[in-house]
Amino acid sequence: MKRFDLGVFEPADLTPDGSLIGDLVSLATFLGPELHRPDSGERAAVEIEQWAESDPALLEEAETIAHREHHEDAAKILQRAHDLATV
Repeated sequence: MKRFDLGVFEPADLTPDGSLIGDLVSLATFLGPELHRPDSGERAAVEIEQWAESDPALLEEAETIAHREHHEDAAKILQRAHDLATV
């Protein structure tokens, strides 16, 4: 996983299986407002997809968690990232 500084973004703890799903959900939630700007939602999805190293299973699991936690903008970004990873 790539790590980068977004200022207010704080990495989540590792999940029991050692993955950083929480980080993906947190980052997508942080980028959620980008969906409301022209072309920014797609750029956010590309960044998430690259950060997740194009792992579709990881992105799908993060999307499921985002939906479960009612982070709909984050779920949309994660879904777009998942679509990019599966192409």
